[in-house]
Amino acid sequence: MFLRSSLFVITLMLALFSLSACTSQPSNSDSDGQNFKVGTPSPGKSIVYVFDRVFFLEAMRQAKFMLHLNGNEMGEMTNDNYYKLEVWPGDYELLEVVPRSQFLFMSRNEFVGAKARIDVSKAGEVYALAFTSGGSTGLIPWEKVATELSERTLAKSFSASETARARRLDGAKWEGPSKGIKPHGVGTATYPDGRIYRGFVDKGQLTAQGRLEFSDGRVYKGQYSYGGEPSGQGLLTDKEGNVIFAGKFFHGKPYDGARLENGVPVFTKYRYGKKVETDPLILAEQNVAKQDEKAMASVGQASTNIAKDIERIKEIKRDAQRDFDRREAEFPSQCKCTFKLCLTQNYSDQSYEERRARKKAKAERDRACREWRAAGGSRESRQETLERDLAASDQELASLLSAYEKAEKRDAMLRRQKAAELASTQKARIAEAQRKLEIMQAEALEKQRASCQGKEHYCGCFAFMSKERQKDALSCTQ
Repeated sequence: MFLRSSLFVITLMLALFSLSACTSQPSNSDSDGQNFKVGTPSPGKSIVYVFDRVFFLEAMRQAKFMLHLNGNEMGEMTNDNYYKLEVWPGDYELLEVVPRSQFLFMSRNEFVGAKARIDVSKAGEVYALAFTSGGSTGLIPWEKVATELSERTLAKSFSASETARARRLDGAKWEGPSKGIKPHGVGTATYPDGRIYRGFVDKGQLTAQGRLEFSDGRVYKGQYSYGGEPSGQGLLTDKEGNVIFAGKFFHGKPYDGARLENGVPVFTKYRYGKKVETDPLILAEQNVAKQDEKAMASVGQASTNIAKDIERIKEIKRDAQRDFDRREAEFPSQCKCTFKLCLTQNYSDQSYEERRARKKAKAERDRACREWRAAGGSRESRQETLERDLAASDQELASLLSAYEKAEKRDAMLRRQKAAELASTQKARIAEAQRKLEIMQAEALEKQRASCQGKEHYCGCFAFMSKERQKDALSCTQ
């Protein structure tokens, strides 16, 4: 008992001696200390120095503590080190955690020794945070702990991109400030396919206050869907800054709008991201060609109808000869029991439906046999009857062939006349169709111009900006 008490007293004295040597009171001096030199934050960011401040009896602890930032393990916290975190403005959660492997008995969860939630509201500041037995000091000016930090070594320095709370934005890697768990502020989002968004993000939503750069040099500004795709009104330019399209986008692709040619807005249409032909002359020629094709298809159809009758007669002849050969080959043996009494076998295990089907099939066969027998008593007489029928079909066929030749000549003449008629009016019809298309496109442009009245700075209305403003295509902000 005395030995245990003595060991406890000795241990307690060592702890007090260690505490007096390692944990001086925080200094209010602006001095950097002997070894510690304060860092300068990068533009738009702040610095937070994090360390573990040892108090009474904590010097005797044997457990290993790990620093966690927003659920990510950053490294081991000891009594003689500190961490430098460069962060974007936003809120963060810092934890001092004992890993499961440190417990005597395995635990399902890690043990949280201390927790701190901080809100870095401004950029360009330098803060410090010390974990204590009661939790943490919260964000404090670094000058107050400069002496303590000077007696420690830097464990690791983390950049802002490593400490950002919201690292993902619609599948992109986000580098910028956050608000809650969502990106919020001016930053950069890099997508796996090479696209890069630079600019302002409003609570996780891309805005026209930024620009989406494609790997081939094209640049988009405008509205977006929640998937990060261009959707709504927007502007697309090539790598030289020339306007490719301004107007409505759908599922990341141009839809309806206008492009600029020599500074003049021109009606433009896209479908599924591919440009649709909108030249009035080309469209007029295509429309008139389709109309002429339809008109020619309705002319000279008499010979076509006669040709169908000729094929019908040929098919009748083929069917008559085929049926005659089949009957003469099968019926002498099949019709034996129709005209003579034959013994038949009945199956007792057959169902009512099966017996009924057999009876129906026999009745049908007997009817066909009687018709075959009535056609003539000998094959020769039946052959003569067939030949008379085929001769009548040949005679009808010859008449149709003669009529077909006459109809074909008449149809050819009608087609030539119709083609000449259409050719004589083709230019006038193309001109009229072109005029209607130009009016329709002009009305569509005018409708878009009217909707953009007073909104020329909108990205979807860029085609209607003044020529002076058109020099800076990406100046649109909405």
